[in-house]
Amino acid sequence: MFQLFKALHSIRLLNPKAIFTLIYSCVRRGINLMALFEFAKRTYRHAPILRSDNVVWSFEDLHRKVITVSRKLSNHEVNLKEGDKVALVVTNNTSFTTLLFACSSIGVDLFLMNTSMSNKQLHEFCTENNVKAIIHDDCYESTDNVTAITVKEIDYIPPAKILPRRARTNRVVIPSGGSTGKAKVIAHKPSLTNYLAPFRAFINVLNVDQHQHVYVATPMYHGYGFAVFLLCVAAGKEVIVDERFNAKIVMKRMAEHNVHMLIVTPTMLHDLIQIPMPKKLNIQCIASGGAPLNEPLINRATELFGPVVHNLFGTTETGLNFIARPSDLLRDPRALGKPIKGMKARVVNARGTVANSLETGSLQIFTKSGMEKARQNWYATGDLVVHDERGCYYSRGREDEQIISGGINVYPIELEQLLHEHEQVERVAVIGIPDERFGERLHAFIEPKVNALTEEEVRRWLKERARRELMPKEITFRSKLPYERTGKVNKKNLLN
Repeated sequence: MFQLFKALHSIRLLNPKAIFTLIYSCVRRGINLMALFEFAKRTYRHAPILRSDNVVWSFEDLHRKVITVSRKLSNHEVNLKEGDKVALVVTNNTSFTTLLFACSSIGVDLFLMNTSMSNKQLHEFCTENNVKAIIHDDCYESTDNVTAITVKEIDYIPPAKILPRRARTNRVVIPSGGSTGKAKVIAHKPSLTNYLAPFRAFINVLNVDQHQHVYVATPMYHGYGFAVFLLCVAAGKEVIVDERFNAKIVMKRMAEHNVHMLIVTPTMLHDLIQIPMPKKLNIQCIASGGAPLNEPLINRATELFGPVVHNLFGTTETGLNFIARPSDLLRDPRALGKPIKGMKARVVNARGTVANSLETGSLQIFTKSGMEKARQNWYATGDLVVHDERGCYYSRGREDEQIISGGINVYPIELEQLLHEHEQVERVAVIGIPDERFGERLHAFIEPKVNALTEEEVRRWLKERARRELMPKEITFRSKLPYERTGKVNKKNLLN
């Protein structure tokens, strides 16, 4: 309870009225996202919450939309009810926010899906996870097992005569890639206790109380963008979004709408610093996350915007864990910062013991989530880090082969499997390599069946089959790939 009072104090709402409003919202809506939004609506009411699609909605406006859509989704034509599973495949727009809270008010388990998934990938995922319906922007087809509904189709569904009954709780599920690149389910049940520490860090370290207008460039179906959006809702901030990231448009929006805080990935920041700066720009905080920053990018951004760049680090499983301040990043661009207050972290070396200062090891976060993989409540993130005497942590890359390209988790095995389908490819191995713009990209090594195979042909073939992040930065042909005695490709020798 003390932590809750401190969180309310952070946003200047430590008063009897706010406490009563929070309790009332939870009693009326259940322990779910709709309770959070109910609290925000009753607290901020006519203040703007969302600017998108050339419209500006207040908390009251969005609340009315949410209630209407929840009644539509509970109509007999759709018949969503508490406990059902729904895949939401929607970009950053008013529909995403409306559907997020509408589904929560019904009590469905909501899967936030990557909008670049193919029809086949999406339906395979939905079938494996017993998803009842797909709500989407684009054209996904219905199947015998899964109903697909477009956002526009919802407009024509008549609302149910009565509101859905109070939902006790619901899960928000953010699919995360496994070791093979196949999506796995990471479920987040609403937990006020787990939410408070990241919320207070977000408010206090980034001085969010001083930043009323926040531009969220990162996809809100991603854990990073999703978490920041909810934090902004709780703090009563105006969130500005566009469906697709375009550096010129973002720079224009920042000038037009007096944006104080910018939420980006390093790739987005890289693109933004290539654009001429408008005269009227009032950026006071840039929060980058989803991938590592690099020194040239930090230096150039600092030169243009001032010492305002922060790095946010967390995982889908454990949430926000670290915030690196501008001073940390200028000292070392690989800085993660110190663990946020209320969060425990440690570094475990190869011997399985707690690492000493400046000794590289595996990052583990103490979590109360009770996940299967959490051993004695310590969750291994798969990141290699070191920490110094000040308690500041620094990234040293990933333990496995996964790379992060433009803020997106990318797995070499996906490209390997795809290239194996090419009739002129005998064997293939893929690794990650550094890239100034995207952070990391893939490098494909191909052992062709015929010497006539060219890089141009391979790229043309991949363009029709691969997602953008799977397109390799480099393609190298080898007459023979280096193999170990175990039959595995010796990837350490690929670049030799």
